Amino acid sequence: GSDVTIASEGEMTLNSDYSVFIEVDSNTNTNVSLAAGGDLNVTACDDTAVVDIKWNNNNHQPTGSGPDAVGQYQSFMIELGNLTMDANGYVGLDIYGNDDETFFGDLTVQIGDISMVTYADASLTVGEDFWEWEDAAPLANWATTVEMGNVDVLAKENINVELISNYGTMYDLGTIYSEANRYQQDNAIIIMKDVALTSDFAGVYVDIGYNELGVIELGNVDAVAHGASYDSVSFSVYENESTTFLSGNISLVADGGGTSDDDYQDAYFSFTSNSDRNELVGEQYIVNTYTVDGDLTLEATDTAQVDIDFNYGGYGDQWKNLEITVTGNIDVTAGNWFSAVQITENDYIVVNIDGNITVKSTEDYAEVYIDGNAITWVLIAVLGTYAGWNFYHYWQRGQATQAAAMYEEVERVVKTGDMVKIERAFADMKEKFGATAYGQQAGLLVARQYFDAGKLDQAKAALMWVAEKSSDPGYQAVARLRLAAVLADGKAYAEALTQLAGPFPVQFEALVADRKGDVLMLDGKKELARAEYDKAYRAFEPRTEYRRLVEVKLNALGVDPQPAAVAKGTP
Repeated sequence: GSDVTIASEGEMTLNSDYSVFIEVDSNTNTNVSLAAGGDLNVTACDDTAVVDIKWNNNNHQPTGSGPDAVGQYQSFMIELGNLTMDANGYVGLDIYGNDDETFFGDLTVQIGDISMVTYADASLTVGEDFWEWEDAAPLANWATTVEMGNVDVLAKENINVELISNYGTMYDLGTIYSEANRYQQDNAIIIMKDVALTSDFAGVYVDIGYNELGVIELGNVDAVAHGASYDSVSFSVYENESTTFLSGNISLVADGGGTSDDDYQDAYFSFTSNSDRNELVGEQYIVNTYTVDGDLTLEATDTAQVDIDFNYGGYGDQWKNLEITVTGNIDVTAGNWFSAVQITENDYIVVNIDGNITVKSTEDYAEVYIDGNAITWVLIAVLGTYAGWNFYHYWQRGQATQAAAMYEEVERVVKTGDMVKIERAFADMKEKFGATAYGQQAGLLVARQYFDAGKLDQAKAALMWVAEKSSDPGYQAVARLRLAAVLADGKAYAEALTQLAGPFPVQFEALVADRKGDVLMLDGKKELARAEYDKAYRAFEPRTEYRRLVEVKLNALGVDPQPAAVAKGTP
């Protein structure tokens, strides 16, 4: 319950011939300021430099209860100025085990610009996915906000950036507001401005995983690994749940530093196994978004690969609760081996690629592979340069697979008879796969359901959409025939005949004549109806079951078509 301030808006410098450690540890309801608004310089000439911010917490509780407690918030901050760390050995910044355990305030860790330079390994860690020792406090952060300025790391060896196991909290406010089902999120928030990571002789690894109810925002990310044999640069976003990720441009380069062609350096980027927890906040489900707001660029002397796979965004009837977007271009270039963009095995999500995809390999082994995505919409707005083989085959197969899966979902909701779900499913089908045969089949299926439910306007709209948008003459003909029947049922006889007046494929001529007869009969024009039925009867093949139905209609009008047909030599 105190304030601790050292070197406010000034400079704080710690130098050692050996090691330097700074720990902000186990403070409760306390504001801590170290050179806030100024510079914090840490230099270890021979060994390690480490800054730990750990196990601090805000457990403030108001003195009142119920609505009287709502205004009694109290927040606490641990604030460091611009942080410069320089060491001959390991350099590490670790922020873990901090806990904002109250609804009535926030706990924030705020650091200015960060510069780390070392001749060994460097790491920047926010949260951890394990316990330090048995029966001790966990290393995850809970509902804590961590804000950093620009981050610049230069290391001779490996660089590891880990944003792991930061958890938000969902508060049930019913006890405070005396209202049922009122919830509010208190997210775990991590913010970094631009991030530059350079390893001279090893790899660069960024891991963002196991976060829950989190918000992670990064500026532009530029990671370069000049390492020799088998060192890589990777950026992995994985196993997050109900979390929002946002970054600017991301550039990953593994160039080997000009080493020999026998060395292998890889560049990897992935959104993998992220999911949503299907939880309501008020009456809205949480929507998880993973966005690269800019270009995604990978370049490697060996393998360069982008994977968007095994993400899951829906439970039960909830769809599209997880969206993955790249607003700019994806440019993937490989050297000795292959380059690829793979979007596979995702369920109930939306993938938006708004720019060009360029995939290149000096070995001419490059692919864009889209497959196995169930009830997933993969939207590539502009398909740009593709330097490789078989792209269109893979993309087309992926589209067909997704359209088929979406049609199965439309079939499923039609069987439920739930009109709200049917409208939503059909709207999604039209938007994502309207140009496919599955899209037109869905239109015909939904129109029948609307008609059976007495919703003639919706049935007409669905059939009109198929008739106007389908590129297949067969689907157009079926839609117009059914639309004419719906119009006639609503006594719009002239409109029905207009639908039947245009050109039809020859295979539909008999059906069109029969449908015209039906409309004319309903309109009380029996002689004209008889003529159309007669035309239909003669157009059908003799053994067609439908021909017998037309014969019954003619018989009802006092006409026996058989003698006329025999006279013309028809068996």
